[in-house]
Amino acid sequence: MLEGEATGIGGSAMPTFGTAGGFARSVVQTRARRLALVGFGIWLAAAIALHLLPLTSWWMSLPVFALAVWTDREDTMQLLMPWLKGARGEEAVGRLLSELEPEGYRILHDIDTGHGNLDHVVVGPTGVWAIETKAWTGRVYAGPGGTFMRSGTDERGTLKQALGEAFEVKKRIAHTGLTPWVNALVVLTATELERGPMKFGQVRVIESKDLLPTIRSNPERMSPDDVRLAARAVMLGAGVRGYRVTSWDDATPPQA
Repeated sequence: MLEGEATGIGGSAMPTFGTAGGFARSVVQTRARRLALVGFGIWLAAAIALHLLPLTSWWMSLPVFALAVWTDREDTMQLLMPWLKGARGEEAVGRLLSELEPEGYRILHDIDTGHGNLDHVVVGPTGVWAIETKAWTGRVYAGPGGTFMRSGTDERGTLKQALGEAFEVKKRIAHTGLTPWVNALVVLTATELERGPMKFGQVRVIESKDLLPTIRSNPERMSPDDVRLAARAVMLGAGVRGYRVTSWDDATPPQA
């Protein structure tokens, strides 16, 4: 049974699928386990050294072991922190989006595309959104020529990523015969925009506090049946194996 699906074919379904920040959390956990294993290996090597080295010289190796543990810890923590911040940001956005569930929205988190993941997808009465969450700190602004900038760094790659994610969602939904516009959003969870929401081409950049008003105020309209159908298509990656979603009760693709 798919997470977020409470019942089988013909039954009602819960409005949320997946876990916000799930992929980022898994990366943190994997690398934390690596640190623990390296620490254990160094401890084991030290224990062996205590037995093999002469009593007059074994203690000289302890500073080397201690330095190795500390260096690996520093390197690993530098790798972990961006992922941990990202996971917390996605979890915060997930909590915000849960407020939409009673209003007929379907919320999907951490959707694997085979070449990355979609942080969040929202399908509801006011349309469809592909949401890329960023837990950036520092200044985010429009640079010369309307370039998307973060603390002096050109972030056009982030805009390209957000557009690609919106295209992926649109491609999946297209297999149902529906053609809603997919709104590409970059949501910032840890910084403020000096001049409020920004738009770069087809991608909007907003603070997390503006997320729900942005979704609720969109003028597009979708029927409850279309919402359920489109959300299931996103969830299943319809069309990957020649599979066509025709109703909400198409619970699982045919077996290969």
